[in-house]
Amino acid sequence: MIIADEHASTRMRAGDGSDAAGASSRRALAGRRGARRGAMVLLVLAQVFATSACGAGKAMSEEAVEISATVRDANTRLDIEWSLHNRGQRSLLALVAPLKHNESASEQTIYVSRGEDGAVVFALRAFAADGAVATLDRIGAKPLAPGQRLQGKAHVALPLRSFEPYRSAVDIATPATVRVCIGVIDADARFPHSSRQADGGVATYHDPALVKLQRVVCSAPVRIEGRR
Repeated sequence: MIIADEHASTRMRAGDGSDAAGASSRRALAGRRGARRGAMVLLVLAQVFATSACGAGKAMSEEAVEISATVRDANTRLDIEWSLHNRGQRSLLALVAPLKHNESASEQTIYVSRGEDGAVVFALRAFAADGAVATLDRIGAKPLAPGQRLQGKAHVALPLRSFEPYRSAVDIATPATVRVCIGVIDADARFPHSSRQADGGVATYHDPALVKLQRVVCSAPVRIEGRR
């Protein structure tokens, strides 16, 4: 950045017997110039800081991953459809496939729990056990390249009961609205896995290491269509 000095063309002249006054004027002008330069430096620093802050905010914005979902009441169950879109620049893995211990697909394909705010949440993400467990539950992660969209369906029986790794099921009253949340991790993240698939997906474990790596993206509240 070039900062123009608006007084660059000013010339100081000293008359007969006015050297002291001229010197004083020059010092005053130099002081004003210094003050202006100082103000401009502070302004530049403020702009740099603001730009850095915006960049940090964008870096923490879930990598521009967007999720949308619909939930329909089908009398004996809720039918859930979700879509996950990677609008960012990083390749990701989406934790969207609950697995049995032998890595076959789980009979229930989405987790059901209550969020910290008490809302009912249908989630595809990593969970951590509260204490030591004999066997780690598993989940599959699917590749999600920049610009790519993943879509899926799930069904949850009514009346609702919670379904989470390492926790006993409890009854949950069916609300009018729910949230759908999905966990993603960087494709090059280092985490424990039990196998890799040909499509770039992996089978991994519900454990604290994976929980720390994941970023959970949630939909806005979704109204249950057809709910009486």
